[in-house]
Amino acid sequence: MHEDTAAQYGLKSGDRVRIISGNGVPAEGLLLADKSVVKGAVCVAHGFGHWAYGATETEINGKKLGILKKVSGGIAINRVIPHDPTRQGKVSMLNDYWIGATCRSGVPVKVEKLR
Repeated sequence: MHEDTAAQYGLKSGDRVRIISGNGVPAEGLLLADKSVVKGAVCVAHGFGHWAYGATETEINGKKLGILKKVSGGIAINRVIPHDPTRQGKVSMLNDYWIGATCRSGVPVKVEKLR
């Protein structure tokens, strides 16, 4: 996030924040505020987060397996992408009409400071 935008919201580098899109699924992380991101935007590195593969507690055949911290860091940004109302089912993320890829830019989000 641009440092001026962060200051407008009472945020600074190192703050723990939550971003929420229109689908209501939150993602949490540490804020880095500098001048490399356009003012008014949030930039999230893609590919550095999981909600599976040991990142959450899992139960297999009645046995609970704990969280593996080494795989649970980062933000699984696909979860923040809003749902496409024209698509049904679990995989209903908003897609680019022409190429079929999920929309990973221009997604409006709300940023909240975690306490």
